[in-house]
Formats: sequence, C-alpha cells, structure tokens
Amino acid sequence: MFVLDAGGRFERATAGFADPFGYDAAALAGEPADALFYGSGDLSSVARAVRAADGFDARTATGRIRTASGTFRRASVEFVSDPDRADERVVGSLATVDPAEGATPARGDGAGRSLPVAVAASPSAGVDGSGPTATDRFAALFELIDDAVVEFEVVGMEPVVRAVNPGFEAAFGYGAAEVVGASLNEYVVPDGHTDEAVEFDQRTAAGKVNSEVVTRETSEGPREFIYRGIPYDRPDGQYGLAIYTDITDQNRRKRHHAVLHRVLRHNLRNALTVILGSATEVERRAEGKIADQGQLILSAARDLETLSERARLVERAFDEEVEQRPVDVVSILRSLVTTWRTTAEAATIVTDFPERLPVLASGSLEAALSNLVSNAVVHGGDAPTVRLVARREGDRAIVKVVDDGPGIPAQERAAVFDERPLSQLSHGTGLGLWLVKWVVDACRGDLDYARTDGETVVSVALPAADGE
Repeated sequence: MFVLDAGGRFERATAGFADPFGYDAAALAGEPADALFYGSGDLSSVARAVRAADGFDARTATGRIRTASGTFRRASVEFVSDPDRADERVVGSLATVDPAEGATPARGDGAGRSLPVAVAASPSAGVDGSGPTATDRFAALFELIDDAVVEFEVVGMEPVVRAVNPGFEAAFGYGAAEVVGASLNEYVVPDGHTDEAVEFDQRTAAGKVNSEVVTRETSEGPREFIYRGIPYDRPDGQYGLAIYTDITDQNRRKRHHAVLHRVLRHNLRNALTVILGSATEVERRAEGKIADQGQLILSAARDLETLSERARLVERAFDEEVEQRPVDVVSILRSLVTTWRTTAEAATIVTDFPERLPVLASGSLEAALSNLVSNAVVHGGDAPTVRLVARREGDRAIVKVVDDGPGIPAQERAAVFDERPLSQLSHGTGLGLWLVKWVVDACRGDLDYARTDGETVVSVALPAADGE
C-alpha cells in the first residue's frame, strides 16, 4: 500500500508495495510518483481522477513500473479516494504484479504475489503515519495466515485470481506468478467436481457465503479442505476471498483410527466369547484352586467385556452427529434409579429433582449419566448412599451425583478433571469417565469433581432448554 499527497508524491509506502520493485519503503517518501511510474502516464491520470471524485471512488490502472535495478514490471494499481479527508490524499495498493521483463521468478519466492485488492477498498485512520491502518492489518493477516487464501474477481462467472498468500503457495504448490490472472478453477478443481465449483461461483456472484468440505487438486495430487468463500462488492465488480484449510491428514488419521478401533473391538469380542464360555465351564466343573482360577479368569473377562461395551459407546458418541436437541434429564435419571434399585439392593438411592428439566444434549447423554451413577453405586462401598440432584440455575441445568464412597482415585481423575497430560503412570484404566467428559464437552457443558465432608460430588452443567 502507499499514500500520495496532493502533489502526487509518496507520503508513505509499505514494504508490501516497495519490496517487489526492490525499493526501500522509507526511501520512497517524498519521491514523485511519476518517477516510479516511468512511461505510465495513465496511472497518474487515474490518480488525479480519483482525487477529483466526489465521495468515495476506486479505480484500477495497469502500466509498467520501473524497478530499482532499472528493469520494468507490469502491474495493476488500485487507487482509492478517502472521502473523510480534505487534503486530497489518495490511497493506492498493488492489485497484480507481473515478473520483471526479461526475468523468470522462482516458484514461491513471492514474485507475482500482491497484496489483496480488498485492502484498498476500506481506507481508515492512520495513513498519516500515526500507526498501522486497517488495510495494513488486513494485508498482514493475508500474508501471515497459515491457511491458503485466494482473492479473486468474478469475471464472466469465472473466479479470476487477483492475489494469493504464501499459505496458498505452500498448500497447493502453485506460485503466485503462475496463477494470478488465471481462473482459479483451472488449477484447483479436480475432474468430476466442476458442477460443485460452478455452484460456488454462482453463489459468490449472488453475494452468498460458501462453506463446505471439498476435494481440491494440488500440484502433488488431490487433498481435502474446509472451504470458505466470502464475497464482497467493489465499484468495479464482484470479488471474493477463498479460504482453504487442509484437513487431509486429519481425516486420514480419523479413518485409520476408526478401522483400527472396529477391528480390535470385533476381535476382542470374539475372543471374550470363547474365554467367558471356557471360564464358566472351568468354574462349574472344577474344585479348589482350579475353580478359584476359573473365577479370576471369568471376572477379568467380564471387566474386558464391560470395557469393550464402553468403547462401543465412545465410538457411537464420536460417530453420531453432535446435534443438540431438548432432552428431559429427569426422565433419564428416573430410569437409572429404577434400574439400580433393582440390581443393587444394598445401595440407598435418594433423589432430588423436579418433574421435568429439559436440557440441550446429544443422544449419548444417557450413556454418560449411566456411567456416573454406575461408578457411584459400584465403587461406593458395600452399602453406599447415592444422591441424585438436578436443578435449574439460570440458563444452565445442574446434575449432581453424590456418594459416600472413597472417591475417584487421583490417577483416574487427574487427566479427566484436571486435564493433566497422560502418561503410563498417571492414566486410569477405564473409559467410563472419559466417555462422560467427551459427551459433556460435545454438549457444550462442564464437568466438575469435588470431595467434601466424606462425600464425592460429580457435577454436570448443561445448557437448559426452554419449553418442549
């Protein structure tokens, strides 16, 4: 970006404007613009026309710009008037920069890359040198953001590239000098995805935002991206920003984990069926120490069976669409109370909740609360007392599971409640608490643990739902 004073001299220039031509940005201050725009009178006339305009005006001109080494580079320059100033200053920025005449830039060296045209469309306070302007900050964000960003103009329903950032060059493998001025679709849209790209272009032309997971072609083959298209209007046409976040490796790991998880769980279930059947026969037929060993095998196998079932619930919680919907948490708690009063007669279960308490939650909430109640009843001692409390507090619904048992072991709760790093010596052996945490997090809730007056209190706070 640069600023011309009323006499057509550079008042200020940024490195983004000076560097492509080999100039020192500070040294340009005071120099006449015509000396830089050698042989390009059209640029000066456009600047004068913008300065003379009533209110905001923006115009683009293309010409040859002399570099510090004496060569020339063709460039498109955007001039923007500032209606809030009365001193006839004009703000300008590079729209495109071609390679120096007679020179071939190396891929990825920045040659041909320009600051986005969008930064010149909204001049703001600070061009007098008092500090960075909004345009400067936008340009810095455009250059420094890790995601691939393309600024394009919609020309005949084609997205013509006007600028790309280093993130685009790194992700797609195409240098700015190669793609600026060309159709974006020709470079990044793979075979079979043309109709999808055309639909996005039509939405952009209509001023609509796009957001989708897409497959796009790079110099090294197709990859998966989260694509966001942001349209904006300019006096000279319709423009847009295309932002691509590469999720190829993330999705690949997710698929690998899913396959591994299913294969392990399937094989584990088959092996457990054999072990449980054999251990049951050993316990039934044998006597003495052999029968005792059979009982140990049976107990361990049942623990693994429970772990496998919880792994299945975790898998389902991850795979399901996390769509929050109204769920009556009191109805879930009543069902759990009925079950445990029947199966754990030694436990005393006390309840304190209203007739109904709707919350916004996913379908896995019942599995999460079931694990909390199960922990309290099973690990609370020989004759535990368990209290289930539910109430509304502002825009949150609070569910508390209280028991008089020994509490959750430190190594179990450290990683789940205190979010400490996992290690072989500190992590717990079960999935129950992790299932609770992941479900509560997915429901945008909070999970808390406290040990007070000999009681363990696990609290779940969830978004309350109003009405039905």
